[in-house]
Parts: sequence; structure tokens; C-alpha cells
Amino acid sequence: MEELTPRTLPHWDELPDFDLYMDQVLSLMERYLGPPIATGEKGITASMVNNYVKLGLVPAPHKKRYDREHLSCLVMVCALKTVLPLAAIQRILADGAQEDPAVRYDRFCEQFEAAERDALRGLAREGEPSSPQAIAVATALGAQAQRNVALRCCADLQ
Repeated sequence: MEELTPRTLPHWDELPDFDLYMDQVLSLMERYLGPPIATGEKGITASMVNNYVKLGLVPAPHKKRYDREHLSCLVMVCALKTVLPLAAIQRILADGAQEDPAVRYDRFCEQFEAAERDALRGLAREGEPSSPQAIAVATALGAQAQRNVALRCCADLQ
């Protein structure tokens, strides 16, 4: 338990304020979200980014270059896609599309960080499982329950 610390995301002002090419974007996304942990999991690829653009999850790049808004959308999509289907993410992002991108993204970062802290605090309160396996099971079951709630909420966004 002592080794687990809450992860953070870069807030809007910490994102590069200049345009980036795809390979730079992919490198940043891995730095921001970390490499895939599970075996068989892939990190973000150029084809994934292009697919997110086609689906309207990320704005189209300007002359093959990506800015803060692109990066913020990619961080949100990548953080959510491990739990939610892309169709649900589309509804979530469309629901807040009128909002200022910086405000929206910073709120997302704060929610992400609060969820990380809450998950770690919850483990400490639940009798502190003694083994990594017990921590993994407790966390996975909690994540499944929260995913079920999130999916029901996404269904209401239609």
C-alpha cells in the first residue's frame, strides 16, 4: 500500500503551448498516462488518434499539427476508454462541447486525481488487504461496480 501513490495529469497550463506532430503527441501521451501495464495492452498509436478524429472525439489537426485542445481531448479519451466504450465517451464529450476547453479539461484532471486519491484511501479503510492480490481483487471489484454506474449514467445522456 505504501508504494501506491495517486497519479496526476498535466493541467491545461502544463500542456505544451505550441503545436506538435503526431510522433511528439504519442510520446507525450505515454508520458502523461504511462505505458500500458497489462500484458497485451497497447499504448496509443497514430491509427488510434486518427480514428478518434474520425469519430469526432478529437478535433481534426491543423496541417498535421496538434495543439493543447487536441492533447486535452486525447488525454480524456485515453483515460476513459479503459472503462467506457467509445460511444459513451462520444456522448460525454459532446455533452460538454460548448464549455471552454481549458476549464473543462482542468475539471477533468481534478476529477481524475480525486478518484485516484479516493481509491487509495478506500483501500486503506477497508481493512488494508495484506497482499497485492487482495488489493487487486478489491480494486477490480470496486472498478467494476463504478463502471456499471458510469454506463447507466451514459445511457441517460442520449
